[in-house]
Amino acid sequence: MATKTTSLLWFGLLLTLFASFSIAKQPNFHKKAHFDATFPFDVNNRGLATFFEKVYRPLSSFKSVNQWFTGFLSGVTDYVKPFLSTKKTVLENNKDKRAAADAYPYWKFIPEYIAQVTPQSPSVSWSAPCFTQSSAKAVAVQNGADVQVKVTLVLEKPSSLFCYDYYLFATMSGLTLDTFLLRGEHTVELNFKNMTEADKYDLTTNGVRIFRFIAGEPEAVESLYQTAMLFVPALLNQAVPEATQQHNLNFLSSYAGLNLEKRTITDVPLNESEIHSGDFFGVLRLDGLDPMLAWGMGAGTGHTTVALWIDGALYICER
Repeated sequence: MATKTTSLLWFGLLLTLFASFSIAKQPNFHKKAHFDATFPFDVNNRGLATFFEKVYRPLSSFKSVNQWFTGFLSGVTDYVKPFLSTKKTVLENNKDKRAAADAYPYWKFIPEYIAQVTPQSPSVSWSAPCFTQSSAKAVAVQNGADVQVKVTLVLEKPSSLFCYDYYLFATMSGLTLDTFLLRGEHTVELNFKNMTEADKYDLTTNGVRIFRFIAGEPEAVESLYQTAMLFVPALLNQAVPEATQQHNLNFLSSYAGLNLEKRTITDVPLNESEIHSGDFFGVLRLDGLDPMLAWGMGAGTGHTTVALWIDGALYICER
């Protein structure tokens, strides 16, 4: 996963550098029609044209390379600011539920279901955050118990400069992950060996299920780590570590809107004579599990206990 992510980052850097070099050589760079006809990459050309028109200036117009580079960085900063401001406004106003959820670091490694495409069936279409016009069609080739499935995607109308969509393709027999940065036609291959009749039935009936990650690949990996930190340290220690408690408090505040104030008094002795059968005692241990239960139930507790007097003895029973 880390290797693939690094490769994507290097690819993006090389793409930008090559695009800069190619555009700088164009004799009529500021004429969009000429630019669109000669640009070597089909990645939201008009957006790239706007970007380089606003940022790029020939070296000859500066006194030194250092001055040119400083001006280039300044231009990039000015160009990006409106996009960052727009994203912040959307998150703050909570107009886009998915974008608002994306502001938090947890659970973004779980993809959302998009569609299913069965072999030989008509193509399915959907709109994604990057490629707003997306479609897929599947074809299966069987060789005895082995089956190869080719899913052809057509991705068009990117919504922004250098955006991309991150997908998971799966059947009951296997899955694959893929990131798409370029518009146009793409093929995803799934190769299955020694498929059972049940596997073949699943493929022909339910097809390839397509899921899209809310986050990009690097962000999904980070989200997996952040989510694991809600649980793992508490599993490895008898007492919940302070840092894990804080992670879970942040989770409850962000997701459930539950803000727990730190108590100054933590030890409250109770007189058994004041406790009656049926009295409720709520449990909330900041160990990852209880906060998830509280969030899911819309409650302020993770586990529920009740007091019961049985044969003169007091029991605290958990249901």
